[in-house]
Parts: sequence; structure tokens; C-alpha cells
Amino acid sequence: MHLDRIQAALTERVEALKESRDLMLKELAEQLQKMNPDQVAAELRVLDDESAAMALAKLTTTKRTAVLQRMDADRARTLGRMATNYASKNRKG
Repeated sequence: MHLDRIQAALTERVEALKESRDLMLKELAEQLQKMNPDQVAAELRVLDDESAAMALAKLTTTKRTAVLQRMDADRARTLGRMATNYASKNRKG
């Protein structure tokens, strides 16, 4: 029983952290949407792939494409795939 309570508490904390992360990424994406593609690419360079891809997924397709064109080809390919996956998951609900 004690382990069940610990697991439930950890699950609750993980969900709270995910919600906090999602809110921060939403706010970041709103700011990125206002920037030009060169500025966005520069901002995303400092983020890990998962965070960068999640932020990219929240941008319009046109903006996302323009940003990826301004990035290193290997990272752009990786982030483009990841962002597309995140975007499609968000559309499905």
C-alpha cells in the first residue's frame, strides 16, 4: 500500500510538471510567433531537441518551415520530424 501511495504522488507531480512545461512552451511559442525566422532559429539553438520541437510544433506551418530553413541541416531535419509528430498529436487531442 505504501508503494501505491508513493507511485500516486509521483504520478501527480509528473502531471503537474507536464502542465507547467506545456504552459511555458505555449507562452514561448506565442513570443516566437512574433519574431522573424532568424530570431526564432537563434532562440531555439539553446534549447534541447524536445523543447525546441515542442515549441516549433506550436508555430504555424509556414513559420516552422521558415525557421527550420535557417538552422543546421541535421538539427533541422530532427526537429522538423519531432515537431510534426508533436503537432499531429496535438491535433488529435
